[in-house]
Amino acid sequence: MKNVYTSIIILLIFNVLVACSGSKRVFKKAQELEKGGLHEEAAEMYLDALNRNNENVAAKIGLKRTGQVLLDNILGNVFKGNNTQNHKLAVNSFLEAQKFVEKVKTHNVKLSIPSHYEQYFSDSKEKYLSYIYNKGQDELTADNFDAANQSFDEIIRIEPSYKDIKTLKSSTINEPDYRHGQNYLQNKEYKLAYNTFDKVYQNEPTYKEVGRLREKARKDATLTISVLPIQVNRTFTNYDDEILEKVQAGITQELLAAKSPFLEIVDRDNMERILEEQKLGLSGAIKEGTAVRLGELLGVKAILVSKIVDIKVQKGRITKESKIGFNRYFEKTREQISGLIINVPRYRETNYNEYSGTKTVTFYMQYDLISTETGKILVSNLVTETRKDEINYITYDGEKANLFPNRGGLQAIVREEGKEDFDALFDARREFANDQQMITGIYNEVSENVARGILAFVR
Repeated sequence: MKNVYTSIIILLIFNVLVACSGSKRVFKKAQELEKGGLHEEAAEMYLDALNRNNENVAAKIGLKRTGQVLLDNILGNVFKGNNTQNHKLAVNSFLEAQKFVEKVKTHNVKLSIPSHYEQYFSDSKEKYLSYIYNKGQDELTADNFDAANQSFDEIIRIEPSYKDIKTLKSSTINEPDYRHGQNYLQNKEYKLAYNTFDKVYQNEPTYKEVGRLREKARKDATLTISVLPIQVNRTFTNYDDEILEKVQAGITQELLAAKSPFLEIVDRDNMERILEEQKLGLSGAIKEGTAVRLGELLGVKAILVSKIVDIKVQKGRITKESKIGFNRYFEKTREQISGLIINVPRYRETNYNEYSGTKTVTFYMQYDLISTETGKILVSNLVTETRKDEINYITYDGEKANLFPNRGGLQAIVREEGKEDFDALFDARREFANDQQMITGIYNEVSENVARGILAFVR
């Protein structure tokens, strides 16, 4: 540890020596530049020397001397700009002078700006800002938003709180999108209108009427949907009514969870009673007139009609396969050195039985999103989801703790590689899940698939 500390100290001393050496070298270059009358370049070199070694007194003196010459030259442009009505030159020169004064101040070198230059600056600044302000307003009136934005940025650079500059700056950013949103709204491109108004709203929620127009565009773009009760093909019977309700509820929940601004789910109480009273049977294809009538009854722009077409169950068959493994036994042996009797593990081939099989359930559901304004089908698809249940277990007449699979040779057996997973097969499930268990397990995927299709259309 002592050697580490010593190395660190040596490294620090080395860095200090290098910095000091570099500072002296740069200082000499600064002197040469100053002799040649290149005061700006000399001042930068003196600053560089001090950055390398802030204790370089000669560099501070040189910076004080050349810095004052450079500052006087800059201030000369302040006077010149103010005197010739070139107020931009006067303002920028004074700001440059202030920046330079602050820069050398970090090295404890003090330069001062005479007060009369501050008066020149104040006079020119007022006139320059007034000119840019009026110019920016004219550009804004002419819808030249980019140019107006640049003008207002120039004012903010010099005086951020000048008049109502923040409001005008906001207009150059928000007004183009605000107008585009109005055009989209007029052309009934409601989603584009909403997205454009929303961009403005995120920047400035109180900008003109953007909040109201954004909401109007959203409402006009919104598709109100009623998810009708799930129908079923009565030619098969391996389902129960609870599954139908769960699929309908699952679709509704998935659509709501998406939180799309353009989708609203209308859940009407007593929907089935309404359908029955109006004798609007949904067992067959929905006719245009029926869809329109449903839209009037439920107060929606579209209805989602879904039907479980089929649920196919491929019964699994469990097959038995005799496999070769190794049975471990122990043999008593006298140890040559100690003479003690010890148990030495030995391995011999044996047979065990492995059982495996797969059962498959495939769920088919047709859904149609139908416009209640036109009766036309907006989205249609056949959803197919499959769920598999796999059985895999083993049996053995002997002691399972001494049974090893024939994998990886004797070394793998000795190291008991994979033994834990192999032993788990003794206690593995030996019967397939029943049909209802598998169907229940698949309805979530069906609901998600249907919801994705609807959301893709809505977006």
